[in-house]
Order: sequence, then C-alpha cells, then structure tokens
Amino acid sequence: MKYLSLRKILKYPVGGNLFSEDLETMLLIDWDGVSQMVNEIMDVNHTLDRPRVKSWLESDNFDINEDLFATLYSFVNFYAQKIGTKPDIEARRGMYRAGVPRLSDIIGLKAAQCVEISALAQLYLQEAGMDSSLFTGEVLWKKKHEFGEMHTFIPLKFEGKEYIFDPANSHRTSISDESAMLLPRIQVVQNFRERVGRDRKTYVDTRSVFNSEPVWYGVGDQSNVTPDDFV
Repeated sequence: MKYLSLRKILKYPVGGNLFSEDLETMLLIDWDGVSQMVNEIMDVNHTLDRPRVKSWLESDNFDINEDLFATLYSFVNFYAQKIGTKPDIEARRGMYRAGVPRLSDIIGLKAAQCVEISALAQLYLQEAGMDSSLFTGEVLWKKKHEFGEMHTFIPLKFEGKEYIFDPANSHRTSISDESAMLLPRIQVVQNFRERVGRDRKTYVDTRSVFNSEPVWYGVGDQSNVTPDDFV
C-alpha cells in the first residue's frame, strides 16, 4: 500500500502489494514535463460556468458540490480529448523495462494507465488546492469477485465529505437523446483513511455520486477475497 502526496516526491514506486512492495519499478514524477498540461487543465476548469454546473447537478439530484465536480470533470474530459482512453500498453511495458520512465514521456506516448493517470491528476489537484493523496492498493468492482485488481486512485476530502476519485475509470452517460458526456468516477466514502487496513487486506465500500453504484477500494495481497476483508 502506498498513500502519498506528490508535493515532495520525485520517484513513485509502481506495483507491489500489502505485504511485498516492488520498489525496483519506479516512475519519475517530472513536474517540469507536465506542468504545461496541468496549467491547461486549470484553464479549462476556470472557464466552467459554476452556476450552470450547479443547476445541472441539482436538476438530476446529484449530491455533489459544483466546484468539486467541475474540477474533476475538467481533468477527465481534457485527458480524454487530448490523450485518449486507449493506452499503448506495449509501449508502456517497454519504457519500464528500459529503466525509470518519466511521467511526461508516458503521457506523451499515450501509454498511461491508472498509476500515471492518477499521478497527473494528483499534480493537478494539488495545484487546484484540493486535499487529496495518491493511493496505490486494490479495487473490487463486484463484491462477488474472487480477486481484487491492483489499482491507483485518489482519496480526497472536500467540505467535510470524503470521496474516491478514480481518474482512470470515467464513464460515459447520456444526458439526453442527442448527447452524452464523460463523467468522472466520484465515489462517496466514509472514513477511508481510518478504515483501510495497514497490516491486513481491507476493502472499503463506496457509492457513486451519480447512480449509487458500489465499488470497493482498499488494500490487498492479490489473494482470494473473503467476507472478513470487507469493512
């Protein structure tokens, strides 16, 4: 499990699990290489009309602050439009085999997966002043699944509420018969930092702010999920 801010991190470990972290595989967080993109996302965020965002959220009874939604929405839509949602997995593997890749290089080659996408998102959220951290653990999409998936995501706090922002797993939903929009995956969670295990497997329940879809985020060792692992 890795639960870090990137404010003073130059290299971020990729992979590993609760009991055995792979510290040899590293990602270089090169702020200079991605700062322009972060600033461009900030510009998009600043242009969003907050009253219109709030009106839309209220019209569909989505219980989320318009500033938080706009901030996360700006990231996932900018990334999807500029980089895309189909990473070059072979290119990514080659970069890690060759040494310690730069975040900017992986992003530039359109090869980013959850670790790199979340790292970029965390840098952006730090610039936006969000109380957020980068977390590498596991995700369980269905409670009946036998195994969790290694995954990197972002726990955050906003106005006294807690959320999981999963920038690598946005979803497209129709808002009318003619159009659709890409929504950030924002899951409501309670006391994640206190509930997640420090020395044992733990899956914490979360609910989507848009459709109440449950997803379990936490830490594990890639072994079978048992009922005792849910908190």
